[in-house]
Amino acid sequence: MKNKLNLDILLENIDGIAYRCLNDKHWTMLFMTSGVERILGYKAEEFINNKELSFPDIYHPDDITRVSKEVEMAIDNKTFFTIEYRVKHKKGHYIYVWEQGIGIFENDELVALEGYICDITIRKLTEMELMEIVEKQAKELLKKKEGEIERANFQRILELTKGMAHELKNPLTLTLNSYQILRAEIFRKEQRLEKIETLLSVMRDANKRINDIVETIDLTFRSVSNVKEIFNVKKLVDKSMTIDFKQELKEQEIKLTLPEDIKDFNLFITGPNFIQALKNILKNSINAIKEAKESIKKEIKVSIEVNKTNQALLIKIHDTGIGISEDYVKNITLPFFSSTSQKTGGGLGLAIAKFLLQNDKIDISFKSDIGHWTEVTLNIPKERWRHSDGD
Repeated sequence: MKNKLNLDILLENIDGIAYRCLNDKHWTMLFMTSGVERILGYKAEEFINNKELSFPDIYHPDDITRVSKEVEMAIDNKTFFTIEYRVKHKKGHYIYVWEQGIGIFENDELVALEGYICDITIRKLTEMELMEIVEKQAKELLKKKEGEIERANFQRILELTKGMAHELKNPLTLTLNSYQILRAEIFRKEQRLEKIETLLSVMRDANKRINDIVETIDLTFRSVSNVKEIFNVKKLVDKSMTIDFKQELKEQEIKLTLPEDIKDFNLFITGPNFIQALKNILKNSINAIKEAKESIKKEIKVSIEVNKTNQALLIKIHDTGIGISEDYVKNITLPFFSSTSQKTGGGLGLAIAKFLLQNDKIDISFKSDIGHWTEVTLNIPKERWRHSDGD
């Protein structure tokens, strides 16, 4: 009885909303803490069993479809869903909220959803205000520098910079909210060590994601070049395969296959940019294979061929990883693309790869069979390559 009282006190004092609901079309609330009144102006009993209204009734119309898809995908994969969306306050205005939840299964049957919702309106508005300032300053700088730099390149840098900020936001938010829940857990009279360890694990994973993003940015822009030279394709591939990369292939038991004729082609490009782009693509393939089923054949296969129609050189990187859906294929190299719910390694790394390759007019495209494979194609125009024997 005392333990239940302590838990009730904790739940009623957390800075947010803890809930349990059904996975029906109304997401019928079975339990909801009083934090909903502080955040949204409604009493919890107004939502319980849809007495006055259901929770989706207050969703912003532009967000409800996206939220439903992300929750459904997380349930199918039996993983946490982490989403940001807008909800309507009882006074009529919209606020931004952050939610993390998970499906609760009994005997492999979904019985409910449980999660936590908090108000991020101030943070969100601050981000939007800062983004407006960044865009305004960038546009002013672009106008001043118009005669010094190519406009298209500057616009790509601007979009990429916004993408970096977006990629960093998710793990930072995850860390902040995990910290808030952890702090409440630590001050419990009877601490749940398993719960604490889970929260610490979430924070460690988020920190690793931040470090990976920063390292990607650092390595990328340390290697950016505008000097074009002739490079052999085989040597470019060899330079992209660092010691760490080879070690990870070995540890994950992934087979890398290269075509015998890869040494027969030369490219006239900015070598460091191509090497870094290739590193990002191969790293994405490794991450996708790591997420796939253990029973698959772990392989990354590189092939090379000439398009007979336009004489472009096609370099294809095929992996047997988790794959990506059709919608994600269309958006995966956009700087604002987030692969959180897709459980694959797209996002910033591939956006940077696209950015680096554009300077040499090399196009990057994707094909995938979700759950089975992904193929990345680099389309190198005929003026950028030739046979190494001089033909």
